[in-house]
Amino acid sequence: MPQTPENFGWVRLTQGCQFVHNQTAGILVGCVSEAIKYLAQHKLTSIKLAAIVLSDTAHAHGVSNWALEFPVYKNLFIDSGLQTGRKLAIIGSKKQIARAKAILRTTLLGPTRSQYRKWAREYGVPGSHYRMIMRACDAFALKKNGAVLQLEDVIEFIPYDNDRNATLPPFHIQHRGEDVFKITDSTGAWHTHCQLTFTTKPAPPFSIQATAGVRKAHRFAFRVLLNSNGFDHLNGCTAYIIWIDGQPFIWDAAPFVNESLRASGLSIDEVAGVIITHTHDDHSSLLELMAAGRRIRLYATPEVFEGLLIKIGAIIDRNLQLAEHRTSFLQLIDFHPITCGVPVQIGSACFTAHYNIHSIPTIGGRITYDDGAKVHQLLISGDTAGPAKLREFERQKLISQRWIDETRARITGTEDLVIHDGGADAAGLHANPEDPELLELAKTMNERLYFGHRSSQLLANGQRINVAAAGFEKVFLPKEGPEDDLNALEIALATYDMHAPKLVRTLFEVGESVSVAGKQVIIRQGDPTNCVYVLIAGQLAIEIDQRPVAILGKGSIFGEMAALTDQKRSATVKSISAARLFRIPQQAFIRLADTCALLDKLKTLWSKREQLMHTCIFNCLPNKTIANLTQTLAEIHIDVGTPILKQGELSNAAYIIVKGQVSVVRDERVIAYLGPGNIFGEKAALDHAPTPRTATVKALTACQLLKIEGAQLRHLNQDFFLVNDLLYTTLQKRDLLK
Repeated sequence: MPQTPENFGWVRLTQGCQFVHNQTAGILVGCVSEAIKYLAQHKLTSIKLAAIVLSDTAHAHGVSNWALEFPVYKNLFIDSGLQTGRKLAIIGSKKQIARAKAILRTTLLGPTRSQYRKWAREYGVPGSHYRMIMRACDAFALKKNGAVLQLEDVIEFIPYDNDRNATLPPFHIQHRGEDVFKITDSTGAWHTHCQLTFTTKPAPPFSIQATAGVRKAHRFAFRVLLNSNGFDHLNGCTAYIIWIDGQPFIWDAAPFVNESLRASGLSIDEVAGVIITHTHDDHSSLLELMAAGRRIRLYATPEVFEGLLIKIGAIIDRNLQLAEHRTSFLQLIDFHPITCGVPVQIGSACFTAHYNIHSIPTIGGRITYDDGAKVHQLLISGDTAGPAKLREFERQKLISQRWIDETRARITGTEDLVIHDGGADAAGLHANPEDPELLELAKTMNERLYFGHRSSQLLANGQRINVAAAGFEKVFLPKEGPEDDLNALEIALATYDMHAPKLVRTLFEVGESVSVAGKQVIIRQGDPTNCVYVLIAGQLAIEIDQRPVAILGKGSIFGEMAALTDQKRSATVKSISAARLFRIPQQAFIRLADTCALLDKLKTLWSKREQLMHTCIFNCLPNKTIANLTQTLAEIHIDVGTPILKQGELSNAAYIIVKGQVSVVRDERVIAYLGPGNIFGEKAALDHAPTPRTATVKALTACQLLKIEGAQLRHLNQDFFLVNDLLYTTLQKRDLLK
């Protein structure tokens, strides 16, 4: 970077997000989730935000790089843009700007009236529900001279010209390539190049503490993962865990929800379902959950669900309102529609949602669990207007009196726990715990009412309130009986076809259960070997040469390679959260391995696992899925000059290049060269019937390939969002080569 005047600065905030600024104004290049907190982390929030330059990569590792909502709030409310009329600029191509408008329309203004009417017909939602929500959205909408402000009234959308340039004095932006930008002072006195990278997932801009003890799968319990707002840079946004029948359900998916799950000893594969209350960025990072695991069971009202599809579709550049895209994408989501006021059974619990008075469609809900002796009640208000705003709306007759009365009567006093919105923003979108009505309610409920959407217990008047901070837990019905070590051992050994009951019982009798605290080294790279471990509960991280390479969840087995080959440990394993392990002595494991001819199986697994981990399509898969894949993929060796696929022939397998180079030829014209880590043949493999190949693929060098059958690739495409997205993107790019 060249020498620049002292009043000019450039900061890499995190992966995929940089900040260029002078003394008074700055530009976000890329806009990753929690961008405002990264600015605060670098002590840059005092600089007014002038513009966002949209990155070409709109999402990576499940994280949105177009998280535009809170930067807009910063300009409007913190930088006084609403008072002064100064707009935030959003810069990109015309297509990118159209997608950005779709995101912002959904998160800032809510659905249009025509969308409400369409969804009411499709889902059978009473029209009165949507008329009620629209009145609340209109009441909260920003206005000038009585007229509701539209996106263009608060945001300036600046498309690139034909030369890929845009100007926002004093900045000139030139788009020089994929995720590469040159930003120049209008005087030409300085410039900088911004090249965004997305090699790893960004680290959270706030600390996430590991749980003190090993988590337990309770019959009915509530736990806070994260619980603040989009401007509190020391804490995460809203995400809760509700345990029902020993299974965890997520209430709202805040950014970095996966990291908070791991710190609590959970993986997304263990999560039984997700409840999303609304589409604001601090509650709806559904892509992160989808990127981390399998098909998501989602509970939401129709308008929240459809809003999520509009938002996600704009981020991943697919119109999910079109049948061809919608059908494919919905294979990744098991959607369970909720109608407010109508109870929904979730296991042994009953969930009844209610609509909140908020700026966009938003729900809260009551969850009850009848254990035969008592009906346990948990009420989560969700984001909602507080008593002061209700009184204002009541005076102005902006909201129906019936809805206001229902909101006031929601807390009955019979609840075992109430989590009430306490966000206290200037616009009144969130309840203020300092309101006398809420203070009196908190006094009456005592330890049964806690405030959410905030981290501070201290009010401006010096009073202290109960806050549901990260780690807060309320157990209504504890887990019955000990954790099932034997079951976890069976899960782990099934990966290696060692799950015969007699074999598992033998290992169980010679092993022992071990508990470790969070952030502890369990085995260290280079140390001698004396045992094998199975993870019973918790989350572990694997590091090789101090570089993170994988996360292990319940049922994972590790240390087996060194134990069977009698070598030193090849990796370091640390606990992310408190964890419980089952330790098997090395000699006992070796005897069992000899009985099952395990060593040859494991050598195949280790070899193919390493190959798959270097394949862009499959390196996102869980360890257990990769282990299963290694048992079925056929290894093929091809001589130089040999055709692997021929244009027009019928087949439906795909191939992964482990070693070597191939050419892709269509109609006697070379359209691509592919090397290790690439996949080819995926288009025909995704079709259910054998399909004519669209190109000839020939080995330019001797090649080592892994063959994956079409049925298996289709299964992965349906189960894993990152596989689905990478295959879709790959096919889109290759279609451009026709």
